[in-house]
Amino acid sequence: MLYIVDVVIGLIYLYFAFLLTYVNCHFRSIVDRVRSMVRCRKYRTTCKDCIIIFSRYPRAGTTKTRLIPTLGQDGAAYCQLLMTEHILDTVSDLVSHNTMPGGFEVEVQYKDGSPAEMEYWLGRRRQHTPGLVWAEQADGDLGNKMRTAVLRKFAQGKDNVVIIGGDIPGITQNELLEAFAKLRGKTDMVLGQAEDGGYYLVGFHKTASKYMANVFEDIEWGTSSVFQQQTKKAKLCGASLGILSTVLSDVDTEMELPEFEKEVGVRRSEVIEDSWSVVIPVLNEANGIGKTLESVVQNCSDVNNIKEVVVCDGGSTDNTRDVVREFGRTSPVIIRLIHSPPGRGFQLRSGAYEARSEYIMFIHGDSILPQNYNKAAYRCLQRPGVVAGAFQFATDLVHNQDYLPQERAMRTKLYWLEKFVEWRCGNPAELPFGDQGLFMRREMYNKVGGYPKVYLMEDVILDGSLKVFGHIGKAECGPLITSSRRWIKWGFIRITATNHFIITCYKYGIHPDTLAKWYYGDKLKKQ
Repeated sequence: MLYIVDVVIGLIYLYFAFLLTYVNCHFRSIVDRVRSMVRCRKYRTTCKDCIIIFSRYPRAGTTKTRLIPTLGQDGAAYCQLLMTEHILDTVSDLVSHNTMPGGFEVEVQYKDGSPAEMEYWLGRRRQHTPGLVWAEQADGDLGNKMRTAVLRKFAQGKDNVVIIGGDIPGITQNELLEAFAKLRGKTDMVLGQAEDGGYYLVGFHKTASKYMANVFEDIEWGTSSVFQQQTKKAKLCGASLGILSTVLSDVDTEMELPEFEKEVGVRRSEVIEDSWSVVIPVLNEANGIGKTLESVVQNCSDVNNIKEVVVCDGGSTDNTRDVVREFGRTSPVIIRLIHSPPGRGFQLRSGAYEARSEYIMFIHGDSILPQNYNKAAYRCLQRPGVVAGAFQFATDLVHNQDYLPQERAMRTKLYWLEKFVEWRCGNPAELPFGDQGLFMRREMYNKVGGYPKVYLMEDVILDGSLKVFGHIGKAECGPLITSSRRWIKWGFIRITATNHFIITCYKYGIHPDTLAKWYYGDKLKKQ
């Protein structure tokens, strides 16, 4: 009877926790999206200049096909994704720091993707690029696609329209500003020459409408004489043509990959395969850290993909450090033990600072990683729109068949907690906790400022910073199993209710330092 009552109480709590989280996260998600769209629409009505980025949706097998022999289908698509994201960042910075009146509208003209895929990829970028929209490319050859795009923008009231490719990682604000300066002056058409004989930029003033029907005719697209043919055609049409001072390279073949590596800052080896630093904060974890380190080494797809494990100790008083050092003596993976002030936010930040790989994974010292976790995490980050990822939540009591009869009630409640957390980490919340692991590219970690220096809520704060730039995806593999010791020690209702109470208080403005005092009490003073 007591078992049934206990389960019912747990389910009632989960229902209200589910309701509170759903209303809070779903409502906030809808409000944020509506605000972003309204802000974008309002901003665009004042824009007289437009930047169009021609790109493909980065789908494996159809994107950057000439790079497939070198990078593989997934690597070629990922290369396209990274280049387009890099260019979008450049354009976003231009929009943010623009001092000219009116501002810039930014439109991504895409091919192969669906509207839903593009929304997932670019939707959250509106928060820091208010003029961002996207539209499917017109049919026909490249000339017709560009003609249609330009005339449509003139019809919408734009004065100047500049088109750039999504595979020109070397383009900077200087080239864009030079192009618009020429169009605002005495020229009505501008070109930026590419090293392969084509061009990386073409722009028009609205007075060019009179010759747009003919300016792209009879161009042999894809040849080394495109730039020469286009300049000749522009003069025949009577265009007042300006040429940009910088010659840039697009990235289509293996020979051009050094340009990608230099401008995007990612080595080709990191596009083909993953290279991870695993960061683990510990404090008196002597009983569990050995199993966690074993899972890092034994459950990866290849130990060569795990460049290092950074264990960050916050001042353990047991033999945690001895266990880590002993494991490192025989480990095929480099185990580095570092020290920092206590508190997960401080420890995670210190570990990330020491990490040397392009991809960083953060797990707790009582976690067991699933099989092939690194490949699943890498695939998760390759999805357009995903800026970070996490694993499915699970506890050892639920996934261990050897449990005591008195643990049956706790096991049932933890099972339903896992289901609730699984829902919460998908749409609309995308709010994984630290005990689900969190992984991302180093560039994104640095872009959002990394883990904050706080004693509590470091995972929630970082989640919020990441979601400004994109989605937090879920690794398609087994769950990351965490210890259920705190639920067993303190009780399901107390731990779960406390966690959600703390999150709710933070959502309504209570500072993390205050919440840490509530949560840790006298233990925080000792630290």
